[in-house]
Amino acid sequence: MASRIPTAQNVRKFTPGAPRAANAPASAFGGQVGAALQELGAAGTKAARDVEEVAFKQQTDFETAEAQDGSNKYSAFSREIEREYSALTGMEAVKRRKEFEDKLAREKERVLGATSSDRVQDLLRGPLNNKFNGTASKLDGWSLTQMKAFQDATDNDTIDQGHQNAINDSLNPTAVARHIRDIYAASVKIGMRKFGDRKLAESFADKEVSKTHIAVITDLNERDPAAAKKYFVKNKSGIKPNARAATLESIDKEVLRKQSQTKSDAIMVEAEDKGWTPAQIRDKAREIKDEKLRDEVLRRVKIQIAENDADNTRAKLEAKNKAWEIIDNGGSVDNLPQP
Repeated sequence: MASRIPTAQNVRKFTPGAPRAANAPASAFGGQVGAALQELGAAGTKAARDVEEVAFKQQTDFETAEAQDGSNKYSAFSREIEREYSALTGMEAVKRRKEFEDKLAREKERVLGATSSDRVQDLLRGPLNNKFNGTASKLDGWSLTQMKAFQDATDNDTIDQGHQNAINDSLNPTAVARHIRDIYAASVKIGMRKFGDRKLAESFADKEVSKTHIAVITDLNERDPAAAKKYFVKNKSGIKPNARAATLESIDKEVLRKQSQTKSDAIMVEAEDKGWTPAQIRDKAREIKDEKLRDEVLRRVKIQIAENDADNTRAKLEAKNKAWEIIDNGGSVDNLPQP
């Protein structure tokens, strides 16, 4: 603590007291003289009291100003601590919270220790404690926010990785089930932090699981529609009801595309081997019992027939142009390429 300066109490010690003679009976000095001396003593006492009051007020003003200055400086320090700490994110903010709170505590004690008197300390301690508690509370809030953000990021990484792993392992039901469990658990954690309610958290997790199932089906559908259909049948309870119809429709569409392509290719190969006419090719397609598959195969073979006709037309035109080129260059009919 700094060296003490005179206080109001100190001033009182050095202030002269009232003259002793003023307290004697007036008759001890004679009537008029005694009265005059008594009045003079009373005036001296009042003057001394006035000096004391002025000194006390000046000292009080000085102490109040000193305390206010210390409070202002600590407030500025606290704001700087808060600014520096709020620049930290993630686990760094969580790990370093106590470090910043300790800085606040040390500065508070330093400011209190630098005061000129106990009276200033008493004036300053309350405001500094309030400022310390307020800033520490803000540090706690930011630390909690960053802890939640870090946990969310970690759990989101688990979800994203599980999502990709499920797609990669789509043909391994056991592995997919394990990834789904990881995704559900991480999603529940996020939901609890976000909503603070178990049912809402589980609903949030159900949506994440549904997304993963649909992603696996979409990937399977491109490689093996039949496997995608099998996966859907087994896991449809994990797909949100409002997404099931669209998911099944996409599977059926891809299954139909795959089946119709395989069937139409087989018909066209057989037609080439047996020399079928376009009409015979179309009749073969019409023998398919499944209405949707029959219509799709028929559409495909018609397109193939049209493409073949176009190819034949182009081949004939090219042969004709080649023949005229040979003749124009002096060749004979014998030099023409044979079909």
